[in-house]
Parts: sequence; C-alpha cells; structure tokens
Amino acid sequence: MASYNRPVGGQNSIDDWADVLFTTGSTGEPKGVVLTQRNIAASTRNINRVIPLDPYDREVVTLPLHHSFGLGRVRCCLSAGASIVLTNGYRSPGQVIQTIKTTNATGFATVPAGIAILLRLFGDNLEHLMSSLSYVEIGSSAMPQDHKRDLMRLLPNTRLYMHYGLTEASRSAILDLHENPTHLESVGQPAPNVELAILDDQEAPLTAGQTGRIAVRGEHVSSEYLDSLYSAGTGGSAEWFITGDIGYLDASNFLYLVGREDDLINVGGEKVAPEEVEWELLKLPGIADAACVAIADKNGVTGQTVRAYVVADGPDRPSGLEIKSSLARSLQLFKVPTSIIWIDAIPRTASGKVQLGDLRHEGINRSVLQDQKGND
Repeated sequence: MASYNRPVGGQNSIDDWADVLFTTGSTGEPKGVVLTQRNIAASTRNINRVIPLDPYDREVVTLPLHHSFGLGRVRCCLSAGASIVLTNGYRSPGQVIQTIKTTNATGFATVPAGIAILLRLFGDNLEHLMSSLSYVEIGSSAMPQDHKRDLMRLLPNTRLYMHYGLTEASRSAILDLHENPTHLESVGQPAPNVELAILDDQEAPLTAGQTGRIAVRGEHVSSEYLDSLYSAGTGGSAEWFITGDIGYLDASNFLYLVGREDDLINVGGEKVAPEEVEWELLKLPGIADAACVAIADKNGVTGQTVRAYVVADGPDRPSGLEIKSSLARSLQLFKVPTSIIWIDAIPRTASGKVQLGDLRHEGINRSVLQDQKGND
C-alpha cells in the first residue's frame, strides 16, 4: 500500500499529492484516487473555461464535498472569487428552492435525481422559482431527455450544462443543452485541454461511430490509485486512461455513452447496456425511477437475462405485463426484462450513482419488494 503522504514530484512541487478521494462507483468497492496539484489546477481551469465565473456569482451547491463534483465546484468558485452556499442535499427540496430565492443565486450545482425531484414537486413553477440562475451544472449520472427538455423550456435564459467525468478524470466532456439541442442524447464534447478517444480491446483507436472503450487524456487525469493499481504517466497526461465506460464519438466529436463495461448484460451472446433499458422504462407512465441488472437465466438457455427494479410514480402503476409489452415495441426482445420488481427507492450513492452491487445481491430492504408475482 502506498504511503498517504508520499509526494510525486518533491517538496512544493505541482506534482505533489493534493487529495486522495475514495470512490466506489456502482460496485461498492472503494478505490483511493490520488490527485496532484497539477490535476486539480488543470481540472479547475478547464471547467472555468466552459462555465466562466466572476466575484459576483453566488452558487448553491447541493452536493457532498467528499465527492469530486461537489469539491470541484467549490474550487471553481473559490478560484474566481465567487460565493458558495452549501445545502444539505435534497432532504428538504423546499429548502433548496428557498435557498436559491433568498440568496438570489446565480449558479446551481446538482445531480439528475435532484432535478427530477424538483420537476415533480414544483413543475412549471420552477420557471419563476429559479429565474435568478445564470447557469446550472448537472452531473454524476445520466439524465432522461424529457427532463433535459423540461429544464430547457423552464429556464430558457439559463446556461444549462451536463458533464461526463470520473473522480480520476473530472469533467472530461461537457454538453451545453441550449447550444446543442440536437445532441441531447450525448454527454458532450471534450472539455478544453482534454482528449477523448474510443479504443478497441487491444487499445487501438476506432473511428467515428464505432463503439468501444472510452479513453481520456489530459493534465486533469489522475496518475495513480492509492494502492498503485495503475500508472498513467506524469500528471496523467502522457497515456490514455481507460475509463471502464463503453461508448462512441460521432463525426462532430460528441461523446455517446452505451454503458459500463463491467455492467453489460450478456443475453445469449448479445450485449445489453442497462442504461438503454432504463431510458425506455423511464418513458413509461407510472415509473419514476428504474435500474437494471443481470440475473441468471432460470431456463439455462441465454446464460443471463435482464432484471428491472422500478419505482412507482404515484398510486397508479402499470403491471409487469404492460411494462414488457410497451418495452417490446421499442427494444429488441432480448433486451426486454424477464423480471420486474417494484421497490420503494433505487439505492444510490451520495453523488446519485445507482448502487448496482446492492441490487445484484438484493442488498435492499426486502420488505419493500412488492408485486413480484406474475412479473417474472
């Protein structure tokens, strides 16, 4: 195990360790990501190039500061002399809105699950309640397209940004929603000073439109984990960092996510990205949230099948048969879940990522499992 206080570049070097942030992603296995002064300075500079701030800005941050997104927003504000207003997440959604109003906030940093809560509770009133905002940054997980369009409609004069990144490579791609209404399915183009590539299994580059492993390069990329699992060159800028995500770049260099490499479900040799099924589930009336995992095929034919955990949006929810029938009209049949289970809430990390490890091992309170009969 590496020492916690080991410098990379020597005393007072820009390559000294600055942070060790522990990230669990969706697996629940903690990793200590080492970030140097160079990494942090580069990330802050890149973000502020896209989302410029000045000392008159007041940003409401709903994010935990022990995660990359929240801590990054604090650094971006401090580097520009802007003010930060911290809230206790969404334990009280009304308090979030009240904080924006009373502070006359110009900025807002949040996750897609938070936007979903605000849209559900306040609807079109958000146009008035959030009218002081000049910019909003949203990240840490995927966001349904209808929520993006709702936000664009309600905040036509507010700059709306979605980002893609990891603790190891913060804000590697950024999407300006209003500027790119025809690319809302993407996670954006490379941030300033960032390179993106799609690589095959042998780490050879693929061309536009080809799906493969997403790789990132730049001074913002971490060079090592605490237990030295990898080394990606000085300051993380020399070699490609393989993110573990699958996706593709289009001809205009917009990045599209397909899913996590480790999360793909193998149905008889066909690969299913859970996110694709989840998007379709979220389009259905009566479903507020959803997450998909692989389960063993009980008939022993396809090896794995898709199981969907869903959260009801109100008292009137569709039956399992209705859900499957609807999905069969928009998905190939092998992607349609064979098992649908209603639960009270999808387990998520503090930054909004689905805790797939909990779902795979049913590490959720079994008392909330409902209406399984007839859905398998």
